[in-house]
Amino acid sequence: MLKKVILFFVLCTGGLALSAAPAPPARVSLTAGWPSITETLVGVRMYFVERLHSVFPEPAGSFAAGILFGERATLPKQIVQEFKRTGLTHILALSGSNIIILVSFLAVVFSFLPKRASIIVTVTVIVLFVLMVGAQASVVRAAIMGSLQLVGKFFGRRSRGIRSLLLAAGVMLIFDPLL
Repeated sequence: MLKKVILFFVLCTGGLALSAAPAPPARVSLTAGWPSITETLVGVRMYFVERLHSVFPEPAGSFAAGILFGERATLPKQIVQEFKRTGLTHILALSGSNIIILVSFLAVVFSFLPKRASIIVTVTVIVLFVLMVGAQASVVRAAIMGSLQLVGKFFGRRSRGIRSLLLAAGVMLIFDPLL
């Protein structure tokens, strides 16, 4: 009870609490002052979302940001409710269709590269896209499956969808068993 009272006091007053625990050791970082890759990618996503809002009037800008980047925060609540009411919220969710669009776009953009180089660049961009949009389970699954298809092409092998799905599920469950 006394601990709760002290914690309540510290939280309410913003007061200082004395602690017997030593201060954590200072970390030396070679990248001090530089943003992490994830922070940079989130900044890139926010840039694109802002550009969509500046190019398209509302609610079209928010809708485009939702479809392309899974950004739902700027969608008006009424539109979100309408999507829920009609059972169309999956349109706003990032999933395999986003990965297919990305891979198709990149295939055209990198068509001047040799096939193997194009595949390596495309898989790298898929990984960066997943990190940029927040690595939601549906995007991770689609990215693994899409990457497996591309890796199969890289090695000249035919990939089967069910095997890709099972492998994607297995990999995801290894990293998050409660998924």
